[in-house]
Amino acid sequence: MAGTRTGGLKQAAGHAGIPYEEYKRLRDSGHYLCPRCHSWKPVSRFHRNAAHPMGHNSYCEDCAYMRQTPGPSKRQRREMAKRSEAWCSGCQSWLAQATVRRGKCRPCWNAYARDRYATSPGFRERCKQRTTKRRQEHPKPDDRERALLEEDFGGRCAYCGQPATCYDHLRPVSHGGQAERGNLVPVCRPCNSSKKAKRLDAWLKEKGIEPSQTLLDYIVLGYVNGPLLYLEGK
Repeated sequence: MAGTRTGGLKQAAGHAGIPYEEYKRLRDSGHYLCPRCHSWKPVSRFHRNAAHPMGHNSYCEDCAYMRQTPGPSKRQRREMAKRSEAWCSGCQSWLAQATVRRGKCRPCWNAYARDRYATSPGFRERCKQRTTKRRQEHPKPDDRERALLEEDFGGRCAYCGQPATCYDHLRPVSHGGQAERGNLVPVCRPCNSSKKAKRLDAWLKEKGIEPSQTLLDYIVLGYVNGPLLYLEGK
């Protein structure tokens, strides 16, 4: 009996925990049981597989590529991407697509980097080497340059007017900016951390900061062919 089609169906019905008649009715209507999510679904929800005796995969499309780690399926990710949302595996939530990179938002990546820096000697050494190399390629202004910058801006942040504690590149280093007078301005730590490598005009607009006349004069008189064109987005 078990070697016949009827016997196979009765055995499968027993595994599914439902009567044979109900099992046969579902199969005849084109529905199949996914053994992973234990749900009856139309055959269209199963990927075709010519090598399988039934002509399709055993698992439904939602379970076929189920992630081993917690998180939504690929199907759910595609559906949410249409709404411009992406899944952050760090905070386990849907966020705006523009704020998620490589599966995590910036705060989660920062937390991951801090944790790895504290626990991985190799990662910590590589970070120190990159920092040393960057400082050698783009040294800080010397005493004379610092004195001139403090005189130009009165020891205040060129962006918000708070007491300056460091320096920022008007044209970021990643965009070809150099550590030289005309491209360096004194800034406070919050402004320096916020601007990073962003375009100056975009960042000022994002923060709602109106450039001071001193900053505009400094850009025009210092680097007419550098930060000025960069500020205008040309």
